[in-house]
Amino acid sequence: MVKIVVELNIELHATERGSFANCVYTTEPAVYQRLKELGLEELWHGVAKPRDGSIARLHLSAPLDSELVKNVLKILKDEINMIPSLHSLVPRAEIENAFNLRKSRDYTKGDLDSAELLRLTFTRVEIGYFDHQTDKEQYVVRAERRQKNTREFGCLFPSHAFAFAEPLKSKLEAEGLIGPEFKPVIIEPMHKAKKPLWNLTSKVVLPPCLLPLQQNDGEPFRGDLDKGCHYDEGGYTPVELRFNRSAVEALGKFDVAVTVERTGSHGNHAFRQVVVSQRFREVITKLKVSGVNYVPVHLAK
Repeated sequence: MVKIVVELNIELHATERGSFANCVYTTEPAVYQRLKELGLEELWHGVAKPRDGSIARLHLSAPLDSELVKNVLKILKDEINMIPSLHSLVPRAEIENAFNLRKSRDYTKGDLDSAELLRLTFTRVEIGYFDHQTDKEQYVVRAERRQKNTREFGCLFPSHAFAFAEPLKSKLEAEGLIGPEFKPVIIEPMHKAKKPLWNLTSKVVLPPCLLPLQQNDGEPFRGDLDKGCHYDEGGYTPVELRFNRSAVEALGKFDVAVTVERTGSHGNHAFRQVVVSQRFREVITKLKVSGVNYVPVHLAK
């Protein structure tokens, strides 16, 4: 069963109240003290902090269904009228009275084994430094120190985009997987490139995801990628994508597909999510590729 842990910060501030992402601001020392007495970790206390007006900060990390989380939420609601938002990104109109309650999922092998489809998700393994992408969605990276490592898979820091190198690319192509395409990554300047990289993509494009989309300001996405585009699953992370089963089955059998949506903070950092089969995961395991992480994908009737 998937474990879900709540992550929340509460900051005592000289002048501000409200929220930013999963941090609640209060100007009331008595409320801060009550929360501290519940056993929350105090990250720091004092004035030598980068944010003007910040006095102290507490951190909550506990199971979603724990009494500690229930007690913290009750104090925030009763004492300073702050409640969890129903959205992943708190709409601007709600930031004075709502906050993002980040709910982090932790999967077991059994959770992943039982999924019909999987999404490739963030990895801390770095294989390149992302600069931008072209209007044809071709990634451009800098020729820097990461070009010298021997990794065959990783993210293009600081983005969540992925890339593959040889000999892994050729090994995957030899496996007869259905759907994968490898698009060359542009390395600039080319004369300093140490190894070629490829972005994993596909001509198999999934139907629209059933999750709603938000802009950076928490408002419904209206088609302008420069305002950001994010899946809204009410604060759960990583996001579990959902699709209509019959629409996905109509695509036929595949091992690699991509989302029709491009999600990210703005157009230059908006990427299609890669959805793979259990067969793809088995091949990655067989080839002993490290750092590949997955999230279950759901098919709804």
